[in-house]
Amino acid sequence: MTISQSSSNIDILIQSGEQLQPVEIKSGQTLNQDYFKGLRKWLDIAGPLAEDPTLIYGGDQALTHFGTRVLPWRDPAWRTFS
Repeated sequence: MTISQSSSNIDILIQSGEQLQPVEIKSGQTLNQDYFKGLRKWLDIAGPLAEDPTLIYGGDQALTHFGTRVLPWRDPAWRTFS
């Protein structure tokens, strides 16, 4: 879903009731601030409808970065999205 003309996008939106969870997927192993641009833009647009933004990437470390859950693609936790 493209959300602006500047190529910011969200790879997956998971709907749970009225809430929408944005998920961004990146292949890089090193976190980059650019990875979060689409998520930030989505949160600004969706407002209270957005919940639990998540970034899945090629690295090894699970963490939270400015309210975004960051998960390695090898982490089974991302496979349990509801």
